[in-house]
Order: sequence, then C-alpha cells, then structure tokens
Amino acid sequence: MKHVGEAVKDYTLSSSVQSQIVAIGIPTWGIIHNRDTLVQAEVR
Repeated sequence: MKHVGEAVKDYTLSSSVQSQIVAIGIPTWGIIHNRDTLVQAEVR
C-alpha cells in the first residue's frame, strides 16, 4: 500500500495532465483492527 501511494503521488507530481486516479488498498487480515467483528457467527 505504501508503494502504491508513493507511485500515485509521483505520477500526479510529474504529470501535466489533470487525471483522476482510483486505487483500492487491500490490507492483510492481521493488520485489520477489530477484525473479529467482521466474522459472521456460524448459523446452525
């Protein structure tokens, strides 16, 4: 995610054309805070 952010920043600084960049960051499961709230309990 850090590298993508730096690449987007470098592109926008070096580009003379105003363009819109869309980026989606997907973190690893272990870095998400309160991840236990995202797990659905088993339905029986």
